[in-house]
Amino acid sequence: MSPVYKSRFFVVLAMSIMTTLPEISGFSFQNLFQQPLLMKPDLLQITEKQTNQLLKIQLNIGEEDGPQMSVSDIVVELHPEPADYDHASLPGADGQNHKLSTQHRRLDVISEGYYINMSGMQTVQMDKACWEMCWRKDKPAGTLIVGCELPQDYWRNEAVLPQGDIFISFPVWTTEGLKIGQEEKRKVEVQLQQFLDERDEALLKFEGTENPIMRAIYLQNAFAALNRYNNVDHQTMQTIPEDHQILYIQEDLLLSYKGLVWGKDEPSGGYILLGDANLSLGSQKSKSQLLP
Repeated sequence: MSPVYKSRFFVVLAMSIMTTLPEISGFSFQNLFQQPLLMKPDLLQITEKQTNQLLKIQLNIGEEDGPQMSVSDIVVELHPEPADYDHASLPGADGQNHKLSTQHRRLDVISEGYYINMSGMQTVQMDKACWEMCWRKDKPAGTLIVGCELPQDYWRNEAVLPQGDIFISFPVWTTEGLKIGQEEKRKVEVQLQQFLDERDEALLKFEGTENPIMRAIYLQNAFAALNRYNNVDHQTMQTIPEDHQILYIQEDLLLSYKGLVWGKDEPSGGYILLGDANLSLGSQKSKSQLLP
C-alpha cells in the first residue's frame, strides 16, 4: 500500500468511524449509498440463532507489498448468551452507539491459530474472546466482530500482531442488501472505468502534440481524471462481495468471507488496520477432531 493511498484510506476510515458507528469495520458504505435503505434485520433474533456456529479464520498480517505473517487455523464458536466473564472490549458495545450492537456475546476459542517464524511454530493466545454484531438500519450491511486480547506481541520478520486488543471484522448482509450493494458497485465500477478512459485519452493527446500549452492542458486533464478515480472509496468497494464470496449463516443472513484485522492504537484511542482475514464455516466434525 503506497503512502499516498494509505493516507487517503485512513482519512476515509476516520470519517466513517466518526459519522457512522465506531465499530472499526470500515464497511460504512457512506459514499456509495445515498438513500436510506431501512433493511436492518432484528439483531436479537439473529443472535439467538447463532448456537454452536463454528468459524474458521485465517489472518494475513502486514501490507501487501511488505513483510507478512499468516496466522492459520483459528477456530471459534459463536454462542447467543451474553459474555458473563472477563471479556475484551468491543468497538460497538463499548462505543458511543452501543445501542446498535448486540453487546458482548460468548465466544469459545476452539483452536488458537499458529504461524511459523525463525523460531519455529508459534501459537497465538487469544484471551477474553467475545463477539458482537452491529448494524445501522439505513445501511445495506452490518458487521460481525470478533474481539480478544493478546498477552504479547507476535511477529514474523517485520510483520507484527501487537499485544493488546485485536478485532476481526466481517461484513454481514441480507439477500436484499447484498443485491443493492452489488448494483451500486456495478455503477461505481462503470464510473471508475470512465475516469481511467479519460486519463488515457488525455495522455494520448499529450503524446500526440508538440504544442507546449496543449501538452500542459492534456497533462492537467489526465491528473484530474486520476484524482477523481482515487477519490472513490476503493476499500469499501472491495468489501462488497460477489455471490461466490459469501457464506450462509442463516436463511437470509450472508457473511462475506473477506474481512479485516484491527488493533487498538492506545495513544490516540483509535484503530489501526493490521491486515485482512479469510473465513470459512467449520463443522461439528472438525471441532471434534480439534478437541483433545
